[in-house]
Amino acid sequence: MNRRGKLIQFTQPTKDEERPWDLDIETAMEECRICLVRRRDILGNGRIRFETNIWAFSDDFAVRWQQSRRHP
Repeated sequence: MNRRGKLIQFTQPTKDEERPWDLDIETAMEECRICLVRRRDILGNGRIRFETNIWAFSDDFAVRWQQSRRHP
C-alpha cells in the first residue's frame, strides 16, 4: 500500500536545559511517499511473529525514514 504524505515529523529531547522534560518537534521531510510493509516470521519454536514497518521516502530521495513494530 503506497500513500502520499505532506509532512513527517519526529520528537526529540529539548536542548533547553531549563525544561528537560520537554520535547522538540522536528521535521524529517515534507512531500513524500509512505509505504506500509507487514512481514511474518516463523520462529524456531513454531510461533509466528508479525512485524509492521512504515517507510517514508522524500520526493527527492534525500531522506528515508523507517518506523518498526514487532507484534508478539
